[in-house]
Amino acid sequence: MAAKPYCLYWAVEWRHDDTNYATTAIVRQDVCRGTRTYWYRPNAYPSEPTFVPRSGTKSHGQDEAEDAGVLLFTLLDGASGKSSLVELDARSMQVLTEADLNVTIGFTTHGEFYDGLIS
Repeated sequence: MAAKPYCLYWAVEWRHDDTNYATTAIVRQDVCRGTRTYWYRPNAYPSEPTFVPRSGTKSHGQDEAEDAGVLLFTLLDGASGKSSLVELDARSMQVLTEADLNVTIGFTTHGEFYDGLIS
């Protein structure tokens, strides 16, 4: 069986301000505790985040925490029309790095995953 029990997932939330469809945020939903944490920037449009787990570490002999890793997504700035690659800490939802891509990537609803490119 490929499925594993989980408490957390990350996704794009539309209508983050409960009014305007185009206000989008990244949500960290804890389904076990019933809590949500957000990353939001006005006039910015994130793609679906990809979770990248931290590898090779253990905590007190146990598997690393479910949110030990980072989220990666592209972000379109609505004012400048430029795109960036954003890396968030998956636990705190704080920006770790943001790289200007020097191109415009149109807003995408879904993230992209290419198996085998990262070893």
